[in-house]
Amino acid sequence: MTKHSKNQLAKSAFEIINDLMGDIHGARITGIFAIKKPDIFMTKHPKYIIRNSIVIIVLSLRKFDDLWKHQIKNLLLKNEPSEGIELEDEIATKKIRKFCNVVVAHYADEKTAPKTTEKKIKELLDQQGFKSDKDFFLWTKDLLSKIELVRNSLQSEYAL
Repeated sequence: MTKHSKNQLAKSAFEIINDLMGDIHGARITGIFAIKKPDIFMTKHPKYIIRNSIVIIVLSLRKFDDLWKHQIKNLLLKNEPSEGIELEDEIATKKIRKFCNVVVAHYADEKTAPKTTEKKIKELLDQQGFKSDKDFFLWTKDLLSKIELVRNSLQSEYAL
């Protein structure tokens, strides 16, 4: 295994977090537009644009969660920002990883099951506490500020 300096890892984590923030922001804006102004997408099925936006966000959160657990929390930051801890808890509470596994990474919750239905996807979002797709997108605004504070902690500690 290649050994990397903490400065290299911190710079990489900082850049990854910037990318994730852009992905989440772009997806949330696209998703909200698809809900409020679906005609601008010139499609009969804006639900796929909404679903793709949700997928981008949950994949980004899963990536953040991995980065947080494997590098930021354990290797890089001397003092974990409370926002990072809150975000880790929120990702676990909302079962983002499970949602990602069932809806994004796989076609179903069991290998021999048919694809996850729209009804099941809606149920999974409901179980996460979201009453609607719009509710999910609005939730991401608070996430972005927490992710930004984690990024700023890296920036401050490593003079990035």
